[in-house]
Amino acid sequence: MTRVLILIMLLVTFVGGLAAAPAWVTVVDRVDIVGNKRVPEDMIRPNIISAGSEFSPDAISRSIANIYATKYFIEISVDAAVVDNQFVITYVLRETPLIAAVRFEGYEQYTEEKLRSTVDQRRGQRLDPDAVGRSIMKLQMMYENDRYYNVNITHSIE
Repeated sequence: MTRVLILIMLLVTFVGGLAAAPAWVTVVDRVDIVGNKRVPEDMIRPNIISAGSEFSPDAISRSIANIYATKYFIEISVDAAVVDNQFVITYVLRETPLIAAVRFEGYEQYTEEKLRSTVDQRRGQRLDPDAVGRSIMKLQMMYENDRYYNVNITHSIE
């Protein structure tokens, strides 16, 4: 009876040890970045996983969120592949475009100079959709403060 009990205890200990053993871990050997033209790699690297770190979908998701938070990129994809026996992660980025021009059309109540001084966007700045929305609200408030209530302000990005 004692032998059976010890054997069962050893079996439970062995199986319990297997359950606690870590699953197969993939270590990232190399991280490549493509698509950045104006943004230097040293501004991107702190936001992504690094070579030597453990690969996990959560880490990739966090790195994508970190890159988006910089507002320097409008499109981000991540590829994973084995190249020359190395596990390689490649971040494929598309940078936020620069503003080429800010134009106003169909205005009568104000000068273009007045409208231009109200908005925050300038030629050469990175396009920030949130800032465009804030500028539209500022223009709307300017018109309403001067009792022009039926003004419709829209924008287009070409």
